[in-house]
Amino acid sequence: MLDADVVPILGKALRVGAFMRKSRLDELPQLWNVLRGDMSFIGPRAEWDELVSTYETLIPYYHLRHIVRPGLSGWAQVRYPYGSSVEDARIKLEYDLYYIKSTPKNGHTLCCA
Repeated sequence: MLDADVVPILGKALRVGAFMRKSRLDELPQLWNVLRGDMSFIGPRAEWDELVSTYETLIPYYHLRHIVRPGLSGWAQVRYPYGSSVEDARIKLEYDLYYIKSTPKNGHTLCCA
């Protein structure tokens, strides 16, 4: 059971968290990863390790999306709506592989133009 003093704080925290998610401010720390060189601005969107393991067993060639650095956004996010099913991941993989194959090695900026 929650202490009566905690409930108002928890409610406030949930509202702040919802605002951060809706405004996508919760993704701001990934910018640090771009500045460190661990990520790119544009590239296949990073996935949770658990999902990667699942997708690699269910979707042929899924591992190929990891030959480039992950990005804050990618061709799949621009061209395909949000989806969380395995079939959605399969379709997004097609976009990711097209992007990897079609993008010159020296630039990613044309992806979202």
